[in-house]
Amino acid sequence: MWNLWLLLELTGWLCWAKRGLLLSLLYTWDTPTEVDYLGSAEIALYALVLTQLQLARRTYEVFFVEKPSEAKMHLGHYLVGLCFYLAVSLSVWLEAAGNLGLYSTAGPKLSVAQLFTRPVPLLCGTVLFGYFSYRQYRCHLILAQLRPGPSKPGPPKYFIPRGDLFEYVTGAHYFCEIMIYFALWWLVGLTNITMGLSFSWVLINLGIIARETHGWYQSKFGASYPPSRRILFPFLY
Repeated sequence: MWNLWLLLELTGWLCWAKRGLLLSLLYTWDTPTEVDYLGSAEIALYALVLTQLQLARRTYEVFFVEKPSEAKMHLGHYLVGLCFYLAVSLSVWLEAAGNLGLYSTAGPKLSVAQLFTRPVPLLCGTVLFGYFSYRQYRCHLILAQLRPGPSKPGPPKYFIPRGDLFEYVTGAHYFCEIMIYFALWWLVGLTNITMGLSFSWVLINLGIIARETHGWYQSKFGASYPPSRRILFPFLY
């Protein structure tokens, strides 16, 4: 909802030059800096749309793909995840705020042609985003099929994930998540500090979780767990 709110506020600004609550606060408190190296306004908006698609897909998976677990999430972990999504929704466009015309009384100045001034990051970022979004969806389907439904009582049973990227790494869905955020970072520009920090958080956080998950599978299944399966990055780690 937060990302959608940002998207709607920016749409309102670009279409009718009307600032919502967030943009009004940014206009009042931030220091205006309209320079090109802060990022393309058009690319920033495109990246925000892709971010909304990512969040919409994950929401769909939570309700219609993933099966409920008896495990309880710590409140602190929940709050950290919530803060991350608040931050990443800002990071994809905040450095381009000046180029969005948010500090100008003349209103926004956008051109679709500006999207194609950097064709390689645009194409590669979009392809990577789409490909790994699909691969992550496939991985989540595989994990969901391994978990029994709520109608099956008794202690939980665990199985080794098979198929797709799970043939190469334990944390296949984590690997896809990392690549999705790398695609967004590449899209907005690798000099974008705020998006780079968001990507670094995803990389470090999921790297730790993937290592713990890999160790759990090895201790749970012993010699039956595929010895060639890496932790997070195929053939590397």
